[in-house]
Amino acid sequence: MNVPRPAPIEPAQVDPATLAAFGQLVRDRLGLEIGKSRDQLARKLWSTALDAGLAEAEPSSWVAVLGRASPLSRGWAAIADVVPNHETSFFRDVEQLQRAVESVPPGPGAARLLSVGCSSGEEVFSLVMLLHGRLEALWGRRAEVWGLDVSPAALARARKGWFPLGAVERAGAGPEAWQTRFLRPSGEGFVLREHVRERARFHEANLALPASLAVLGQFDVVLCRNVLIHFEPEAAKRAVNSLRTLVKPGGSLVLGAAEAPLLGALR
Repeated sequence: MNVPRPAPIEPAQVDPATLAAFGQLVRDRLGLEIGKSRDQLARKLWSTALDAGLAEAEPSSWVAVLGRASPLSRGWAAIADVVPNHETSFFRDVEQLQRAVESVPPGPGAARLLSVGCSSGEEVFSLVMLLHGRLEALWGRRAEVWGLDVSPAALARARKGWFPLGAVERAGAGPEAWQTRFLRPSGEGFVLREHVRERARFHEANLALPASLAVLGQFDVVLCRNVLIHFEPEAAKRAVNSLRTLVKPGGSLVLGAAEAPLLGALR
C-alpha cells in the first residue's frame, strides 16, 4: 500500500531564522553554499525533512534534529542526498577527460584515477571506457577508476551500473560505437558490461571531512570538476588542499575551468 506523501510546505510557513540556520548547517557539514533564496532554501529543507522522516514535526524543530544527526543516521543521509547538485553525464567535456587519461604517468602498480563528486557514476564509467583504449600504453598495468560522493543514494545508483535511455541520449562524444561496446540494453535503459563495471570502485566521503578521504590512498589523476563551484570559498580552498594529498608524486589534480583559479590561489 502506497502512503501518500505530505503536501510540500510553502516557503512562508518557515521562518527566516530556520532557513538561515539550515543554510549554515549545510555550510558546516558539507562546505556547500546553497544560496539565500527563500524559495530554494525552503524546498531543500522540506525535501531533507521528508527524507529524514521529520515531515510530521514542526518546521522550527527540523534544523535542530538534523544538526544532532550522526554521519550514519537517516538525517545525515537525507542532507547528503538532497542538498548537493547531482548533475552529471557521460563524456561531459570529453576533451578534458581524454587529456586526463593520457596524462597517467608510467610506473609500477595500478593506474588509479579518482572522480570526485561522481554522483550516479557517469564520469567514472566514461573514464573507464576511455582507459580501455589505452590499456596497451599502460604496459599491462591494472587500471581502476574510483568514484567519490557524499550521497549514499547516488552511490547506490552508480554501483548498479544501470542508466535510463536519456542518460545515453544526452551523452557527449565518446569512443567509437561506445553504446554497443560498453553497454547492453536492459529494460527501459542500458546496463554497463561487466568489463567496464569491474574496473570501477565507489566510496562515500565528504570533502569537508579530510579524514573520510584518507582511506582512499593516492591516485595518478584526481578529477574534481564542477563540484567546488558550489562550495563557499574557504571550504573550497580546504577541499583543494585535501585533494592534493590524494595525488601521487608526478600525478595530476584536474579541476573544472571555473575552479582552476583555486590552484593559483593556493600556490
